[in-house]
Order: sequence, then structure tokens, then C-alpha cells
Amino acid sequence: MSAFTYAKVWHEIFCIFIVLKLGNPFKIHLNLLKHTHRFPFYYFLKNTTKTMKREELRRYKMSDAQLVQLADNLKKTAARDLEDLSDYGVLPATLIAFQSARDAFFKSPTDEQLSEDMVIATQIQNAEKSELMQQIRQISERARIKYGDTDFRFRKYGVDLLSKQGTDEIVRTGRRVQRVAAEQLQDLCTEGISQATLDTLGILNNNLDALIDQQLDTIKNRDIAVDLRIMAGNSLYSMMVTIAAKGILCWLDISEKRYNDYVLSENHTIDGHTIDGNIASKAVVNASATGISNGTVFRFTNKGHAPLNFFFALNPTDIKSAHSITVLPGDHQTVTANALGYNESTNFTRLNIYNETILNGAYVVEWI
Repeated sequence: MSAFTYAKVWHEIFCIFIVLKLGNPFKIHLNLLKHTHRFPFYYFLKNTTKTMKREELRRYKMSDAQLVQLADNLKKTAARDLEDLSDYGVLPATLIAFQSARDAFFKSPTDEQLSEDMVIATQIQNAEKSELMQQIRQISERARIKYGDTDFRFRKYGVDLLSKQGTDEIVRTGRRVQRVAAEQLQDLCTEGISQATLDTLGILNNNLDALIDQQLDTIKNRDIAVDLRIMAGNSLYSMMVTIAAKGILCWLDISEKRYNDYVLSENHTIDGHTIDGNIASKAVVNASATGISNGTVFRFTNKGHAPLNFFFALNPTDIKSAHSITVLPGDHQTVTANALGYNESTNFTRLNIYNETILNGAYVVEWI
């Protein structure tokens, strides 16, 4: 091993250590590492950043829809009592800021909208992956015909387990096939392989590689958008608590009815957090449940017309798991996160909901 190669290997090891310890704090850009395809860090970083995410925790237990409704009710109540509340610092400007916070939260994208973007990116990637695999087989199978199954010249292609390879591995296999076929081009021209054939393979490789990055960006953007929505919800809820506390103090020992108007009631079947939403046919939703551990208890309620599958997954677009449960329409089930496959060490930390039918569905997820 040359001194240059030795140094690059240790550089790779150092980068992996930094990412494992600090979570890619320097925002290492994947495109800058594409020239190091023969080294593992480029693919390690892709697979690591795919599932590594910072999580903003909800400070409100109600669902997003309930939070908006409570905010609307509180705004009306505070506007009614604005003259009395002015002694407590609740002014017209306070309610304007409160309305702005409510609108910002209401307009933020939902789990369903964000999941749809990820599914579209995955579908595009899968179509390109299928085309690349077909081109790889077209070249490698002609080499098999030329040299035979056991000849080392064919075995250099490394395509025996192509159908079981992940997307990143297929890109690497595609590059290896292109490189090996280029070395054997003089032999393979009798099998209909030309430089144009290899150029097409290279284009498909580059396309899929770019789509992998795009999908990862979509997933990261989803995580950021969820954090921003929860932050907006936390901010709105904090303002609600402040206004409600001043309203309670204002009417304490004066009017029980008006006092009760400022009590923030939350409807729960369990004393925990709640999210709800709709799910289209043949769709997967990555639910924004936060603060989860192995012992977290979930209650899943099916409010729609389609059976729904609930499980923890590695990726937010996964549609199956060995630990999924199915909740029938009108029914509910209570189960721990651990039983659903939650595992921080393997990054199976994303709560997915999958509707495999042609009917639209609706769900409520509660956890404590």
C-alpha cells in the first residue's frame, strides 16, 4: 500500500469516528467525497445520515388539530375580555402576535404532505434503479456467455447477488461492471457491447447516484420541517398557556364561568401525546411521534375505512416490517414501542403507518 493510499484510509477512519461521535457536525457534503468510491466513507456517510436525525420534542400533548382549535377558542375568549385582561398585559398587540403564531403553525406541512414528497422521491429512485439493474445484466450476461460461469473474467463483474443488493451497492456494482467491461471491450464487441453501451451504463450510474442524494435531501428536509412545525406548535402552546393563566387569574373569585373559559382542556384516552391524520390508498405516512423509548406505550386507533399497519422502520418510506401490527377500521390496539420493532442501536426509530388498500384511511396515535 502506497503512503498516499495509507493516508487516505486513515483519513476515512478518522471521518467515520467524527460522524459516529458528533453526528457529522461539519456538514460534510457527499458530493465532495464522490471521487473516493473505492473507500467506504462515502457510502458510510450516506447510510449514516440517512437515519441520523435531531428531534424536537413536543411540549403539548394534544393533536395538532386540537391545538389549533383550542387556540381559536382562546383567542375569541381573550378578545371578549380584552379590556379586563389589559391589566395583566394582554393587549391588542398580544392577540395579533398570537394569531400570527396560530397561522404559522396551521400553515406548516403535515406528516401526510411531507411523506408524500418522500414517497415520490423513492418511486423515482426505484424506477432508475430498475433501469440500471437491467443495463448491468445486459452487459454482465453477455460476458457470461462469452467466458462462462466459472471463468475469472466473468466473476470479476460481481453480479451474483445483484437482486439482493441495496441501492448504494448497485451503484458500486454498476461502476465495477463499467470498469471491467471497458477492460474487456475488445473481447465483448463480438457480443454486441460497444463504448456507447458502457457510456449508457455510466449515465445510468450517475443518475441513480444523484437520485440517492436527492432522496436523502428529501428525508432531511422532512425532518427539518417536522422540527419546525413542532417548534411552531410549542411556541403557540407557550403563548396559550400564558394567556390562559392570566385569564384564570383575572376571573379568580369573580366569575366561575369566565374562569372556566380559560382552562385548557385536552381530550385524551390516555394521559399522553396525540397525533392524528388521514392516509391515502397505497400510501405510507411517517408519523412525527417524539420522545420515544423502548418502553413507550402506544395506542393506535383506526378512524377510517381501511386496515392500517403500524411499525417502526429504518427509513420513513418503508412499507413493511417483521414487527408491524394491523388495526382494523373502528378498532384500536395498545402496544409498546419495543414490540413494534423500535431499536435505537439499529436506527429503527421511525414510526410508519401504511395503508395497503385502495380505500382512504384515518388514524389517531397516542403515546405515553
